[in-house]
Amino acid sequence: MKFHSIRFRLTLWYLAALTGSCIVLFGSFYYVTAQILKSQTDREISNHAQTIVRLVTDQTTGVHITFPKEQLSFEFAQMPGMLVAVSDDSGKQLTTSQPVDSGMEVLKDTLEKSANIIKPTFVDRKIGSLSMRLGIFPVIKDGSTVNLVLVAHPTDVITRSLNSLIKILIFLILAVGIPAGLAGYLIARAALMPLSKLKQRLDEVSSTNLNQSLPNPGTRDEIEHLTATFNSMLARLDESFNRERRFIGDVAHELKTPLATLKSSIEVALSKKRDCEELESTLSGNLDVVDRLSSTINDVLDLAMSQSGEIESQFVHVNLSELINEAEEMLKNLATSKKIRVLSEIEDEIYVRGSPKKLFRAIYNLADNAVKYTPVHGKIALSLRREKESAAFEISNTGRGISQKDLPLVFKRFYRTDVDTPDAGSGLGLSICKSIVETHHGEISILSTPGKITTFTVRIPATPKSS
Repeated sequence: MKFHSIRFRLTLWYLAALTGSCIVLFGSFYYVTAQILKSQTDREISNHAQTIVRLVTDQTTGVHITFPKEQLSFEFAQMPGMLVAVSDDSGKQLTTSQPVDSGMEVLKDTLEKSANIIKPTFVDRKIGSLSMRLGIFPVIKDGSTVNLVLVAHPTDVITRSLNSLIKILIFLILAVGIPAGLAGYLIARAALMPLSKLKQRLDEVSSTNLNQSLPNPGTRDEIEHLTATFNSMLARLDESFNRERRFIGDVAHELKTPLATLKSSIEVALSKKRDCEELESTLSGNLDVVDRLSSTINDVLDLAMSQSGEIESQFVHVNLSELINEAEEMLKNLATSKKIRVLSEIEDEIYVRGSPKKLFRAIYNLADNAVKYTPVHGKIALSLRREKESAAFEISNTGRGISQKDLPLVFKRFYRTDVDTPDAGSGLGLSICKSIVETHHGEISILSTPGKITTFTVRIPATPKSS
């Protein structure tokens, strides 16, 4: 048995609670029993004492007892084991029903201390080798105490009975506790069995089988909820692992072709002697390949950064209107070579909370994308407006648009359409945009009519100017 296991602790707690309850219950029973026996003894003492008090009252003149010790012994010889003593009101001049050698001083001391009582008093005393319950009763005549009557009842039988009761109660606690502890262990084991099976299945989980969900125990309790939580976590982990595998595969694929091109170009250049013009041409081509590699690597780093959650620590109060005005100026410069007309309708003083650098990167990616896919003499329109609690930014461009089958895929990493332009980038631009927007608790959507217009819409929670 594992002493640190939940099963052992549950059994221990159950056994401790049961033992404590039994001790309280049996202790209360013992106390009540002892009080009942003591009360019965006191009643018996009182019944005998009343007879003695009447007899003493009838035979007492002044403060003196008029019947001798022999008569007292004769009158109460029917009370075996009991001791009767009569004294004057001061507790002296003691007369007993039977000789008491070793306990006489106890009787005298008890009576002398009870000289001023006005009602019966009960005490426990040791007289000789016997434990006795003593009742002291005043004999009142003409309104004053003239004598004291002491009746002593042995309690050894009661003591032995109570001691036997304690032994019986201890035996019962052990007799109940041991089987109850075993039953508690078996119950805890049965109750935790689904949890043990869950642990065994979790021990079998690795990065290669995250898609295998845990079986539902059907217990309709916390263990079933825990299983559902684990299945949800495994599904998220599986999705994350698959996404990272695809990401690594895509990066490897994107880097493999340029690197192969670069290697081939260098090998060709080294295969024989080249003049300066040929080497210059080769180096120029290699530089273009290196630029594309650098651009792809930077895009991968930007995407990873935007998904890391670290951006939120850089959030500040941002004037989105100013950012888009800056992006408009850059867009006009990009559009000049293709004679594209740029239209804008930007509402002033719209603020959001975010990272200015990352927001500008997302806006620039959308603008650059629009220029690439807008034909010569085409048109690009920018707009920014407030919609309830959001800042809505739209950028649309004329051109061939995006087919319906491609629309759900444009935000995937390294995705390119079949009709991409020669100057198409790494295929990460829109993925970076989506990641940045979602990090700012916003959303991005796309609408496209093939051969006419494509519109991207970004909505980000707006904040008051005073923030």
